[in-house]
Amino acid sequence: MSDAGGIKQAGAFTLDSFKVSKLDGSKSVDIRLIIHAFNIVESMSVGAMRGTAMVYDSADLVTTFPLVGEELVEITYTDYYGTKRTDVMFLYGVTDVGYATDTSGSMTKYTLSFAL
Repeated sequence: MSDAGGIKQAGAFTLDSFKVSKLDGSKSVDIRLIIHAFNIVESMSVGAMRGTAMVYDSADLVTTFPLVGEELVEITYTDYYGTKRTDVMFLYGVTDVGYATDTSGSMTKYTLSFAL
């Protein structure tokens, strides 16, 4: 099975947007362009979808937004079959905050954890 773009691997997707917003809707930002790694996991034995996103951030959203782990995440992606899907999840954790590299004083990296 191939298409004009080449052979797709099973489970492949395109991340279209990754919006983080305050619970009251007062502030929102799309951080799709600064996400380095992203995954969503769902299981028949666990009653919730959950995921993580590793972010490389030079705009310091952790302190300027600020991200505290009490936000909504709206993720829009196109799956392997070309179906566009949007999931709204609760951001419950901002962990592993640190510099992206030892010599990088302006770029931080952190992991966002979210669940449905």
